[in-house]
Amino acid sequence: MRVHVKGDTSAGIFAEMLLKIGDGNFPSLEGEITIPSNLCTVVSSLSELTSRIYPDIINIKMKPIEWLCERAILTPKNDKAAEINEILLKAFNEKSVEYKSFDSVIQSDDAVHYPLEFLNTLNHSEAIVITGCARGDIVLIPRITLIPTDYPFEFKRIQFPLKVCFAMTINKSQGQSLGMAGIDLREECFSHGQFYVTCSRVSSASSLVILAPKGSTKNTVYKEVLR
Repeated sequence: MRVHVKGDTSAGIFAEMLLKIGDGNFPSLEGEITIPSNLCTVVSSLSELTSRIYPDIINIKMKPIEWLCERAILTPKNDKAAEINEILLKAFNEKSVEYKSFDSVIQSDDAVHYPLEFLNTLNHSEAIVITGCARGDIVLIPRITLIPTDYPFEFKRIQFPLKVCFAMTINKSQGQSLGMAGIDLREECFSHGQFYVTCSRVSSASSLVILAPKGSTKNTVYKEVLR
């Protein structure tokens, strides 16, 4: 849990609620808990959620890198994360490029040596690492070749190894600390401790925004696992 704010009464209340949620002791009716106002800010639409987590995103180029890497929208399933990422991408007045993966058969006479002139013409995308131990480093992002080994024949698949991450799944967010987190609960959490995991990415109620159309959500906790 990421609540370490000394002398902050509201942070203490937030931490206490997180523990009750994680232990399955938060008041509920048939596993459904009403989301209290002192746990987070509750919103009723996806547009309000995205605007609170990514305000003025159309001017993202004017914002510091730290602003972007400290926030994310979390959701239980990949399809909702993809939907949110697509919505936020469309908010930019920029030309988009789609890199498709493709498969091809491996030929025994494929070239393995390339002339220097060809290598010098390669122009890979670059990016700055914004999190982790390599933060600040500039890295190349080439499309990579994968050769699956679980088929009776050989082929190669070329893919671009990154995906947009304005939104990510709750499972993917484990271990991360965020300054601002949104939770999309249009589809509710479905596995043990998932709601606790997503709420505990931040250290205060003011940093947490939840889209809960019903104002309540399931909190799946198997207490026998915690014994």
